[in-house]
Amino acid sequence: MLGPEYHKLKDEHLQVVEGFVLLMSSEPDAWEQGNITFTFAGPGDICTLHPGNRHGIVAITNALILEQANNTLKNDILPAFE
Repeated sequence: MLGPEYHKLKDEHLQVVEGFVLLMSSEPDAWEQGNITFTFAGPGDICTLHPGNRHGIVAITNALILEQANNTLKNDILPAFE
């Protein structure tokens, strides 16, 4: 499992290369209200996450995910639950 987390600055583009995952995501203020989207994703699927979007990934099988991002600042990874 990855996350759940969010970023103040980072845009992320995730592409599932191998395996299957369950992606959790929500708009910036929706997570606390329980408005979370669950998406089943497999090879070739792409997800774009913008700053403030809470998100997490649960691997259903072994998976390989490529991430493309506009920055990789370590201090920009924040927990979705504070």
